[in-house]
Amino acid sequence: MIIYGFSAIFLNEEEYKVWSNEKRSLISSQVIFGIDSRRTGFVESLSVDGNLFGDVALNGATGAWFGDDSDTDEKILLIVNESWGVSNQTIQSAVMSPLLDATTVLSDWQQGSLSFNGITIEAEIRELCRSDLLHFNFEGHEEELAGCIPNQLRKRGYKTLAFHGAAGLMYDRARWYPQIGFEKQTFFESYSWPSRCYSFPGACDVEMADHVADSYSAEGKVFGYWLTLNTHHLYDLRDLSLEVLQCESIDVRAGTETCRNLKLQHQFFIKLSEIVTLPHMSGVRVVVVSDHEPRISNQAQMDEYFEKGRVPWVSFKIR
Repeated sequence: MIIYGFSAIFLNEEEYKVWSNEKRSLISSQVIFGIDSRRTGFVESLSVDGNLFGDVALNGATGAWFGDDSDTDEKILLIVNESWGVSNQTIQSAVMSPLLDATTVLSDWQQGSLSFNGITIEAEIRELCRSDLLHFNFEGHEEELAGCIPNQLRKRGYKTLAFHGAAGLMYDRARWYPQIGFEKQTFFESYSWPSRCYSFPGACDVEMADHVADSYSAEGKVFGYWLTLNTHHLYDLRDLSLEVLQCESIDVRAGTETCRNLKLQHQFFIKLSEIVTLPHMSGVRVVVVSDHEPRISNQAQMDEYFEKGRVPWVSFKIR
């Protein structure tokens, strides 16, 4: 802890930044990063009493799943895509181009955007429970949580699976994912991953995607939920492992936070376009929705390229 404290306060070089995943022995730790990341009121909120959800339902991209269950697909993949923003049509089409080029294997294509202001965990509850999260103490709220999609689908015979590349201790997901109905969770600590990524310490989405897709090889009903990771601010380009778009081609200045975000988003859609063509993914309903607008420190840049307070979504079925 002494070494970590010294590094966090006095060492400013790129290789020592806390979000870096260089193999730095004593000062590189998922646990320490997790503890640091929870010092924003989250821990205090774990002991809050009272209703877990607000009275007003939040409409997300999954709203149709909370009604009549007769039209619910037997295989479903919900992806909450970290920091995917609403941009102009040129930028949006370029970022999503790998998926748009795969439309021959897709049907029932729908897309849009919705209003939302909040953090990732609140967006998760927006989509999984159609609710406004008031605090983070999930204990003793079984009745409220019973209405969340994973709990509802599990009762109807679905396997319910959750995937996230960060450590399970982040925002206590390893604890509350089972409470809202996930019977199996895959986190950073679940496997020995071939590599680690940098934008936020954890497993790389290009590798997590394969684990997600493998889950649909099984017979029977499956509901999978994947919270992506590598498009997290600060948008570290060391997380790129695929050939992606050139920002200048869509009139975005190279080297900016926006450019880095869009490159990483493009990589996500490349990988998604690959897994939707796998034979065992046939028949899967896929919904991709952003958690929140990209965090861009330069306000003028944010105003130029993204709509504030809005997040995009797309829904389709694999033929």
